[in-house]
Amino acid sequence: MTREELAEQHMRDAWGNVLGSEEGRAVIWSILQATFLFDQTHVGDALDGFRAGMREVGLQVVRNRVQPAGFDMLGKLQREAAERADRFTLAAKDFNQDEDFIDE
Repeated sequence: MTREELAEQHMRDAWGNVLGSEEGRAVIWSILQATFLFDQTHVGDALDGFRAGMREVGLQVVRNRVQPAGFDMLGKLQREAAERADRFTLAAKDFNQDEDFIDE
């Protein structure tokens, strides 16, 4: 194997480990969100090019690292993110109800 092939194999293995855990997938999802992957990038201001470039980075991550990990990996990231958001919403409601009870 060449040096480049060994380096690529190491990166595939590392990404496999990251995407193999729920915590790792949560981190990858937060990175993808930061790249404007799911947002409008052109809104007519000076940052349009910046957002478009960031989105391209997110697309490359999905194309080169997430999709090769499995056909449904992007869907899994999305489902888990939605489940986390639901859990956090319920936890926040419970927390706020507890605070209301203490204040009375």
